[in-house]
Amino acid sequence: MTSPRDNALIARLREDVRSIVLRERLGELGLDERRSLAGWRRQSAAHEHAYREELRLWQTAHRAIAEDVDAAKRRRSPALTRPLTRPLTRRGVLVGAGCLSGAAAVVYAGGVLGLLPDGVALLSDHRTGRGELATLQLDDGVEIRLDGDSALDVNAAGVTLHRGAALFTLPASSANQSTFEILAGPSVVRAATGSISLDIFDDVIEIACIEGSAIMAAPAQIDLSAGTALRVMQDGVTGPYEVEADRIAAWTRGFFVFRDDELARVVAALNRHRSGHIAILDEAVERRRISGVFPLERPDRVLEQMIQALSISATRLPGDIVLLHS
Repeated sequence: MTSPRDNALIARLREDVRSIVLRERLGELGLDERRSLAGWRRQSAAHEHAYREELRLWQTAHRAIAEDVDAAKRRRSPALTRPLTRPLTRRGVLVGAGCLSGAAAVVYAGGVLGLLPDGVALLSDHRTGRGELATLQLDDGVEIRLDGDSALDVNAAGVTLHRGAALFTLPASSANQSTFEILAGPSVVRAATGSISLDIFDDVIEIACIEGSAIMAAPAQIDLSAGTALRVMQDGVTGPYEVEADRIAAWTRGFFVFRDDELARVVAALNRHRSGHIAILDEAVERRRISGVFPLERPDRVLEQMIQALSISATRLPGDIVLLHS
């Protein structure tokens, strides 16, 4: 068993070797640097232990984030198989509200960490960047507000939300009003009036009815009344359950509002409003929960407060990449 003094020494040594391990994994070390690293490792058992811990952390991060990318691809696959020839009769106008070193790092950051827009987002009718909020007004009076890093297609019957979060406000009902349809992954939501929120994070799609009523037609038929929500996950549907109105789509009012929310949801919200990427590396940290109200324009401050409040560790890499772990 290591003593607190040994743990403190290893922690300091890990800080010293962190950037070298990063560059080693990216294939950027020259011969002299590799020899220097080998000599550093031979200085003591603590040096070797620190190196192996940093190497293990890097490998865990690579696997975890690659799994996130695979999950995102699975979520997007239904949308990619839908016909692209449906007529687009609804139209509106959008009202808009360093990086890793070396070519290998750019490829890693773009392809594995997901820092570059994916193909679906690039081909979407409307998308927002990190930290960008936007409002879309459709011809029939439907208003759509998009959170940061979100992508959406407009079609004949309604819309398809590919990523991010959106708030849909439908006009008051009229005699000839048609049903508005919202697609997101395997989910199909239909409503004629009211206010509906969709939030995509991890492998979860949360659908909330803020005002009026809505029906989820797929993957199961469930009625939603005002103040209720449900979640669509790979293993089924959870809900309906009651939700607090001030938490749902709080980003439209300039705040992050968390009420005993799981860390995965919090991280997804922060990633939409900051550069780089935050990733959770182990299940123990992923299960942690947090509450609070924070300003939207200070995502890094929220991150720091969250790390302190939950007493979790954070490894910082170039390119604003933050790895959360126990």
